[in-house]
Amino acid sequence: MKNAFLSLFLVIELISPAQSGRFRHFTTDDGLAQNSIFAIAQDKQGFLWVGTQDGICRYDGFNFIRYGPDPDDSTSLPGNSVKSMIADSKGNIWIGTRSGLCRYNPDKNNFTRFPSNVESDKGTASPIIMAIAEDRNGRIWVGTLDKGLNCYDPANGKFRNFRHDDKTSTSLQGNDVRGLAIDNKGELWITTWGHGTSHYIESSSSFEMIPNRPGESTPLNSRGAICCDKKEIGRAHV
Repeated sequence: MKNAFLSLFLVIELISPAQSGRFRHFTTDDGLAQNSIFAIAQDKQGFLWVGTQDGICRYDGFNFIRYGPDPDDSTSLPGNSVKSMIADSKGNIWIGTRSGLCRYNPDKNNFTRFPSNVESDKGTASPIIMAIAEDRNGRIWVGTLDKGLNCYDPANGKFRNFRHDDKTSTSLQGNDVRGLAIDNKGELWITTWGHGTSHYIESSSSFEMIPNRPGESTPLNSRGAICCDKKEIGRAHV
């Protein structure tokens, strides 16, 4: 399970490159929808988006504006429990909830919901979205709790699903995807809970499992978070 931040800290003043910054502490008393935070993203306008268990909040440096689900509005957030979020290269915000995937459209100030629990290219295979990443081709990769990895191609509006197959050693290692990251070469890295870390090989649409390093104290298959080193090509940290 991802660790939830019990409160939000923001750097509000950088004293110098060699010194620590100042932090301001935000809670529900300051306008946050909820104190358990699972995702944070910053858009091109500089707004900070905060995903909580009670919807998302947009912070403009002064105030928080909350967005939540509305049963009478199909262009609202699909669910309150936000698990993942990214800002893409086009200025959109992608949000993964326990009730499905959606995209915030800044020009319309609304959300586009994508179908879930579908066994086709029309949506995600599961509604519980644990991780999101955008690759250099603008495709959106979506990790689900129990039905593998999805890839959405905005060029054709279709989804592709990848799942573990016991008969294929180069399939996704597990269907519970917890972390996604793109390295400096544009390649995708995936962590699957209980089944290790994988590297996606684009040319063959296959996955390479990353073994534990000798002497590693924490097995790779018990980790969820992943990030890529922006200074070293092809290096990921889990």
